[in-house]
Amino acid sequence: MNKEAILIIGCMERYRFYKQLSGHEVAELFAHYKLYEYITYFYETISSMGTHCIIRDLDNYINIHTG
Repeated sequence: MNKEAILIIGCMERYRFYKQLSGHEVAELFAHYKLYEYITYFYETISSMGTHCIIRDLDNYINIHTG
């Protein structure tokens, strides 16, 4: 497993825990908003963030694309 996949899984688990979602709900959310690609593209930045910053960043990204 590559480092990007490990980070994506970690982000999904953190997001699932803090938002009290199921694994299926998180997977659908990440797929719908293309968060897999976003996390991969910004790997260096996101991998240096703490949990609260990651959650806030993902929420901001979702809010921007919700329109």
